[in-house]
Amino acid sequence: PVEIGENDLFMATAWWTAQSVKAALPLVRQQRFLYLIQDFEPLFFASSSQYALAIETYDLDHVPIVNSRFLLDHLAAEGVGRFADPGFVASAIVFEPTVDRTLFRPAVPSSHHPKRRLLFYARPVNGLRNLFELGVAAVQLAVQQGIFDESEWEFCGMGERFEPVAVG
Repeated sequence: PVEIGENDLFMATAWWTAQSVKAALPLVRQQRFLYLIQDFEPLFFASSSQYALAIETYDLDHVPIVNSRFLLDHLAAEGVGRFADPGFVASAIVFEPTVDRTLFRPAVPSSHHPKRRLLFYARPVNGLRNLFELGVAAVQLAVQQGIFDESEWEFCGMGERFEPVAVG
């Protein structure tokens, strides 16, 4: 058990934590919570209970902290939950993720790599939302059309283990 004080403020970081906050709000004075929105999470699920619970969280009374203007614009354009209200959208906190290239950089200059590398994030078994089949088809078509010369490119997959797929 976690003790909750009447002056506590909750912060949700995913739809399931927002659902937990919804259940705990009667225990605190502050009925609005902070919601770190990093993805449009309902898309992670087919039309299901998880989809319904995820989409519902955008209707809850929250202070939106949105990961990128691009995502905020999508939520507003689609009129998702409270994001249908232009005043709510204007009050959203937005941040743009960045990488400090002085800290995160290739160990070896790219000119020393004999091939360029395409990194394909895929979870074809446990993350069907990642459009694995369409992504593979797009890479295969690009190779077929000569956009990628296989002698100059290396294709790598990450996300979960899957059997190698021929692209050319």
